[in-house]
Amino acid sequence: MASRFSARKTPYDGRVPPAHGAGDVRDELARKWRERALSPESWLHTAKLLAACAERIGKPFTEDLLTPFDRRGAQTEDVPPMLFGPVLHLLAGYTFEALLKGILVARHRDVITGERLPEWLTHHNMEALLNRAGVMLQEADLSAFMRRAALAVRWSGRYPVPKDQTDMDVSVYSSADLDWFRDIYERLEALLQYEVRRLLKEGGK
Repeated sequence: MASRFSARKTPYDGRVPPAHGAGDVRDELARKWRERALSPESWLHTAKLLAACAERIGKPFTEDLLTPFDRRGAQTEDVPPMLFGPVLHLLAGYTFEALLKGILVARHRDVITGERLPEWLTHHNMEALLNRAGVMLQEADLSAFMRRAALAVRWSGRYPVPKDQTDMDVSVYSSADLDWFRDIYERLEALLQYEVRRLLKEGGK
């Protein structure tokens, strides 16, 4: 007995299904690029992904730093979590960048004039992004953490040394880093969410 789920075969007529040409693909990618570049929500989505990763390594990092010295590093065989500091700062820096750039994209709707992002939207100069967005961190601890995150993005979270010897600096890590990251994230996310709501009220202009 034939199964009631068996599919009826359709005779092959020899025709080849139409394929998208290279030009069509490029046009579609260009459309998506512009759509995402101008979307504050896209920048916010990226920031949320980065923040989630920062949380995943920030928690064991903090716990390991707070663990009695003789029992540190017990969670992993290879790299003790207390050494995750540079990567936590790196992810924090990238998260802050995405949020700040999303805020700026929301405020400057004419930012895309061609096929490339403007230079001020592609660099890793955190201080310049903060100034352009009008964001000030008055608290010394938060300001210091932001500087360390910026340093991690430039080199300390990715490489053993900077390109230039004069850029060498001492990296400092704290069990409060995750709390400071969360504090700054919440402030910048609130600013970006405000800009998203403003654009929606204005009709997405």
